[in-house]
This record gives sequence, C-alpha cells and structure tokens, in this order.
Amino acid sequence: MIDYDALIGRVIIREGGDQYTNYPSDEGGPTKFGITLATLHDWRKAPVSAYDVQQLTLSEASKIYRANYFPKWLEAIPDESAVELFFDDCVNAGVGNLAKHAQSVLYHWHLYSGVIDGAFGPKSLDALGKVKNWPAFFYAVKCERLEMYLRQIGSRPGNAVNAVGWANRNDQFEDPPGAPNGVTS
Repeated sequence: MIDYDALIGRVIIREGGDQYTNYPSDEGGPTKFGITLATLHDWRKAPVSAYDVQQLTLSEASKIYRANYFPKWLEAIPDESAVELFFDDCVNAGVGNLAKHAQSVLYHWHLYSGVIDGAFGPKSLDALGKVKNWPAFFYAVKCERLEMYLRQIGSRPGNAVNAVGWANRNDQFEDPPGAPNGVTS
C-alpha cells in the first residue's frame, strides 16, 4: 500500500520545503511547497496572486499533490522505490511526461506496441503488468528522465542554469537493490 503522506512529505522537501520562492530563472514563478501560482489557480479554479501562494498551507499543498500528481496506474507498481521516483517525475516533469518515460521503456523492451503519447491507458497498463524486473525498469525510467532534461537544455539553452539541480534531483533516487549495471527486461 502506498504511503501517500510520506511520499508527499519527501517530495515537498525536494521542492524546497515551505520556502516561498519567485526566482526569475524558474518558469513556474511564485512557488511554495513546490506548488506554483498556475497550479494553485487551476486547483482553486479562481484567480490567485503571489500572496495566495505565500499563504498556501501544507494541508492544501498535500491535497493538490494527491489529486494532481498520483496517476491511478502508479498503484499497479509493486516496487516502492519505483513509485517514489515516478511520483517525483510527475511533480517535476508532469504526469504525461512520466507516462511517456514509462511507455518508451516498455516499447524498447518490446512489451508495448502503442504510441508513446503520455496517455497511460489500458494498453500501457497491460504492458506494465508484464514487467518482471522492477529494478531494471526503475533504472531505465530514471535514464529517460535524465534524457528529457538534456533535451530541454538542448531546445532551450536558458535551461542550462537548471542542469545541476535536475541532475542532483535525479541522483537522489538510488537504484533499488538488485538494479543491474546494464538495463534488461
């Protein structure tokens, strides 16, 4: 069973804790608990200001994380390390990007023949159920995430300022016990 509160607590720490930030280099703008002004606006379905972000409570931030960044299909993953990495990927890159990362690995492992589109439907879920080596899957998705960061820097050189932080965040996820040196399904 997934301990949502523990996972959310750890992602909030990686997102800077309860510090309010508004860095010019951060495309998210005003942020607290990792929740941006745009995310808070979407959640509340009403206009919000930087002040509203500053006043955001941990309780509301936790509700946003649970509702917006835990796709139902994560419950099908038996490996806790993978669930934590994948949840963090949803927060850091978006639920659709995590789905693309997972679909790409499943495709290259010949478990999935569908489109890599970020919509994790029945075909993707069926392929996920065929994964036998969860440490290898964890590692392969972690590599897809790093590749995404590199593509973002390549397409928008201004993102290079984030490279070290992104790499450090990715490296916080230790390979689970039994992870291979080379990735195989």
